[in-house]
Amino acid sequence: MSLRSWVGESLCSTVMQVLDTNLLRRDDEHFSSKEELVSSILSLAIECTRESPTERMGIKEVATRLINIRVEFAKFKVNDAQGYQIQNEMNEL
Repeated sequence: MSLRSWVGESLCSTVMQVLDTNLLRRDDEHFSSKEELVSSILSLAIECTRESPTERMGIKEVATRLINIRVEFAKFKVNDAQGYQIQNEMNEL
């Protein structure tokens, strides 16, 4: 099993182990939806690292997917104890 395969298979169960806790907290009312979106970003990263360049998706498709994920994230306005707001962070990108 390659490192890429192992990481890809592990993503579903380990998203919160690699994510900065300031970005997503378990007590957030939309935690599950946001965790799914973060998982989508990480899965996209795995897709972009396929061994064969011909199997990798094109940059336009990658950009489209990232924009769609950004739109979904923007629906959630998160205010935690430190005043982070996902909506504002996404606008800075």
